[in-house]
Amino acid sequence: MTAQAASYPDIGPLPQLKIDKAKAELGKRLFFDKRLSGDAGIACADCHVPEKAYSSKKALSPGYPGNGHFRNASSLVNTAHKNVWNWDGRIGTNLNDMTREMITEDYIMNMDMRIMQERVKQDPLYVKMFKDAGYGEPSNGSVRKAIPEYLKTLTSTGAPFDTGKMSASAKRGMKLFKGKAG
Repeated sequence: MTAQAASYPDIGPLPQLKIDKAKAELGKRLFFDKRLSGDAGIACADCHVPEKAYSSKKALSPGYPGNGHFRNASSLVNTAHKNVWNWDGRIGTNLNDMTREMITEDYIMNMDMRIMQERVKQDPLYVKMFKDAGYGEPSNGSVRKAIPEYLKTLTSTGAPFDTGKMSASAKRGMKLFKGKAG
């Protein structure tokens, strides 16, 4: 085993995350809601497309209308298990911060959090969902908590690696990956 390989912890299936169902359902609705963008024209799901493993269907994600976006939206599958986000790892504190960044950045969703909060408060279903989730009145802080709760539901669990049913060839590859390949 190389020194580099020895410095990484052993890898295995992802640990089970505790998920609050009411908060995750609220987060899901917010994730697909275009009203969270400045012009109510795009939702999180427009760049992180469910049918594309919650990644972008294009090489460069569309971002906020008219900006000619410059990044590819990476997959959100297993994102709740990460410590840093974005291709360059520039945001590495928590998913709450990442959610705020994506909603407020002018080249992504271009939303003022105060306006977003007022839009959400005007929807009676949101008012009920926030209350049922234990957040009380809709707020931008609870939006930034609910979306990450939904992201926790996007965890890979069916791959052979996750189920412990890897082929003999895959097991040899894993041994190489953990060993001399580093």
